[in-house]
Amino acid sequence: MATAKISDAQLGMIGAEEARWPSSDVSIWWRKSHEAMAAIRAGVRLVDIAIAQQEGNHDLSDAGRLKAIAQIGLAAIDAGIAGAEVAAADREIDRRVAHVSTAITLPEVSNDIADVMLAAEIRAFIRSQHGSGNDPVNYLYKQKVMADQRVVAAVSAAPAFLSGIDDEQKTQFLARAQLQMFPSSASEQQQLLKAKIALHDAVAAAERMVGQRAQLSSRPGADGGVIWEPRILAKVA
Repeated sequence: MATAKISDAQLGMIGAEEARWPSSDVSIWWRKSHEAMAAIRAGVRLVDIAIAQQEGNHDLSDAGRLKAIAQIGLAAIDAGIAGAEVAAADREIDRRVAHVSTAITLPEVSNDIADVMLAAEIRAFIRSQHGSGNDPVNYLYKQKVMADQRVVAAVSAAPAFLSGIDDEQKTQFLARAQLQMFPSSASEQQQLLKAKIALHDAVAAAERMVGQRAQLSSRPGADGGVIWEPRILAKVA
């Protein structure tokens, strides 16, 4: 039984967040990112066309067509859909993020006893906000002190629990502090990292689309990935 062809609307759903990215003309890293996303969609379209051709191949039996279709899907997934283009985008993004990171330097607590004592008081104050029913990170944000170097240094220099927060909250705090202290660099860094995640999410979405079109079955792999198999073989096993 044939599956429905992949529509333009379905392809458009792959990496839809690309519409919010800067133009390809801005830089090589954004150009490579756009090219990678286009290659992912093109890869899915080529698989769709190849499968449609086999669906119309009446020189094969029904089982033969299913096997040929499954092989097309498996070959595309195994080869990595737009693997080279995504890898090229990854490299450019990583290089830019590394460069931008050099401009983001969080303040540190000096060895002066007065500064050390002040940092301890700041952390104690943040801990006290739990008793007031406040979320410490949101409270500091609302108080507009996330750009205060003394506050940022006190939180960043010590384990999260000393400020009465967990590691995730500390990460959120430092991310917001970076945005306030280094708005341009931190914003670009976050946007690039989100784009990288979006590209890999798009690859995963493309694999699922190809797997469904090729009538493959999937199961979790030992490494947390997905193992794709022909459904007819999975039933025999």
